Amino acid sequence: MNVKEFLESRKNCPFCDTPLITSFNGGRNTIRLSDDKLVAIYTMKAMKNSQPDYRVGYSFSLKDNSFCIEFYTEWDTNNMVPKHLLDKFDSYSANRGGRHCITRKCSFCHRYVMSSNFFDLNYETCLVEDLKISFEMYAMSIPTDDGYKIITLANHPPLYSTIRWWRSQSDDVVLNTAYSFKYSEKKISTIIPFISKEETTERLNKLITFA
Repeated sequence: MNVKEFLESRKNCPFCDTPLITSFNGGRNTIRLSDDKLVAIYTMKAMKNSQPDYRVGYSFSLKDNSFCIEFYTEWDTNNMVPKHLLDKFDSYSANRGGRHCITRKCSFCHRYVMSSNFFDLNYETCLVEDLKISFEMYAMSIPTDDGYKIITLANHPPLYSTIRWWRSQSDDVVLNTAYSFKYSEKKISTIIPFISKEETTERLNKLITFA
């Protein structure tokens, strides 16, 4: 699938129906959707006080698999790009080593995140290889007598699913920090589809009861 198809594969959180937030390479960047393009913009700070800050934009077409790199000054002009900025970008790009990805997550309830596979950017053809969904993660909570049972489902299509669970005093879950402590885990050699919050939670709870 291309970038547009990936973005449209799921638009809203399956738990709270909030529109998903897009990020590029999992970092702090500004995302723009305009003129049939998805643009992920990074700020590249100047090396000297006399130099302006520049911003670099990874611009992906929403019509096909093409992309381009755009440079902006702090005044949003892009007529001239100094060599030191190109050298800096080349170094940054080389360090990524083809490890680019697009993620979509809920920034309201924090119970859902999805990511594309890592992909390379071909600077000779200015094309992006086809994207795939690398994983989708869902977080659910079940009230207990002494707090909550937290269960997460990670689907890696088309291969397998992983269930993780632990006890917590709160039902708040932030998926990107949820695994900094001990948890139990069960790997399933097929994909467990997310049907609904209630039905999927019930199914997962039955699976881990006998784990």
